[in-house]
Amino acid sequence: MGEVFVSSLKLKEFRGIKEFKEPLELDKFNILVGRNNSGKSAIVHALSLLPHPEIDLPLDLAVTYWRPPGRDTAQWGKRKEIFEYLLGGSSSAIYRYAGTAVIEFKVKGKACQAKIGRGGLEFFSEGVRIDHLNKWSEQLGIEGAQAKNSVAFIPNDSTFYKNLQVNLKQNGSIIEKSEAHYSIVRDIINKSVNETFTEVTPREDELHVRKEVNGIPFYVKVRDLGDGIKKMLSVLLWLEASSPELVLWDDFEASVHPMLIKLVLEWLMEKDWQVVLTTHSIDTLLKLLELDAESKDCSVILLQKTPDDILLHKRHTIEEIEDFVMANQDPRLLPDLLKL
Repeated sequence: MGEVFVSSLKLKEFRGIKEFKEPLELDKFNILVGRNNSGKSAIVHALSLLPHPEIDLPLDLAVTYWRPPGRDTAQWGKRKEIFEYLLGGSSSAIYRYAGTAVIEFKVKGKACQAKIGRGGLEFFSEGVRIDHLNKWSEQLGIEGAQAKNSVAFIPNDSTFYKNLQVNLKQNGSIIEKSEAHYSIVRDIINKSVNETFTEVTPREDELHVRKEVNGIPFYVKVRDLGDGIKKMLSVLLWLEASSPELVLWDDFEASVHPMLIKLVLEWLMEKDWQVVLTTHSIDTLLKLLELDAESKDCSVILLQKTPDDILLHKRHTIEEIEDFVMANQDPRLLPDLLKL
């Protein structure tokens, strides 16, 4: 496996986690599993600050979705502000709401650190505080739009999904240039609904898929294909168009049919991206076993917190997950085994 975007993570005094017992090592494709409050969302929220807290989100997602009423758009749209919105303020990131939360990353082989206290957020690279983005970008070797698009974070947030289609319509030329409006329909949507649509296009202020019957085109509203399709289509169009280095997806499987889960997992694995997904669903793990995941540097990471909030993790290979299923015979027993 080549160098991944982020190879390790360690949290201290962060979002209900006192500290990690050991740093979390990440592969190219990672699925985080565990019960509620086991640290899954905390991990992807921490990683969402990358590549730097002051860098804008791709496609101006922050301005479209989370800008508070009356807030100047020029002062809104950084990753740290989205982070604070989702957590209810920077102080909410701090364990027991006192002191300083510390996030340690290893990004492209370089040691980076974020410190979050009541006074705000500081970012360090190789032990040196980095406020000037050009200096940091030179160190890491990513600049401009590449830095903006390098990390894609899909939160488990209804406002995000509700308004993503609006943003995609505003950036329709970017979507079409990437040919995502055609390839995602061909490779994912058609296979999941057993239909033959040709493309996705904005019409009447919402997204439609186009179909031809006897050479005559007509259009179907994406929302009429189901909530799972609507959710996945918007995200996949964005990912294909922005082509990130790291994809973070919290509660990946929510409201999605198992067949669509399998198709999207396979699609993500074929991309040259690093991926970190969180899931509660046994369907995600079972569909993973149907794919050639063992050859894709794929790990299932079980998270668990001790009574004193120390985060433990155990890495399972795809072969081990398959052994669990075979040994239990009944896959309904797997969630208890993996503490889902």
